[in-house]
Amino acid sequence: MTIKIETLPDILINISGSPKKFLQEISLIAQQSGLYQVKAHFNFGGMDIVNFCPHDQLVHKELYGQLIHHEGPEIRVEVRASRWVPEHPPRSIYIEAAQHIFANLIKSYNSRNNKRYRMRIIADKCFILPPKSNKAFKQFTDLANKSVLHPLDWDRLYRFVRVCHATRVYFSEEQLRGLLSKEGFSDDYSAYISDIARHCYNFMKTK
Repeated sequence: MTIKIETLPDILINISGSPKKFLQEISLIAQQSGLYQVKAHFNFGGMDIVNFCPHDQLVHKELYGQLIHHEGPEIRVEVRASRWVPEHPPRSIYIEAAQHIFANLIKSYNSRNNKRYRMRIIADKCFILPPKSNKAFKQFTDLANKSVLHPLDWDRLYRFVRVCHATRVYFSEEQLRGLLSKEGFSDDYSAYISDIARHCYNFMKTK
């Protein structure tokens, strides 16, 4: 059976000035509000990342948002939780959480700096694995220990990555994380596995 899921949306903020200065100032706004715990990681692996953990967690557990800048004028918005309600959040819940964490902060930044920045939510899309990579993926997920991968499980994961690379199937961390969650992996473990898989895929591209 071909796997087809609704993936969580990419959310971006287009910045006309210095992305790093934007991150620094919006971090300060969040700290001054008293409504967030803020942790910044500048020049972290070539990226600037700021985590915003709101005191109001809605109905989720350990909910936090990230603003991430790698290169260019765009800031990437990501939202994470150790436990979502529901467990596999649809787009609407994910977007609601992003708005809850960042909408007022961006509004305050705009007011202070006479800007009109906003979060841009990329149009809805479904990610579908082609037959060869889908077969390799199902061989991995059907046999995997979903709590702690065994050595043979890792071998099957790497085979899936090799098949994707050989057949030129691109997947983002978010897309793979969604597929793994759909197959019964926890959100945290799905994120861990998808991060490793993307690193393997990127390494193969450099060879």
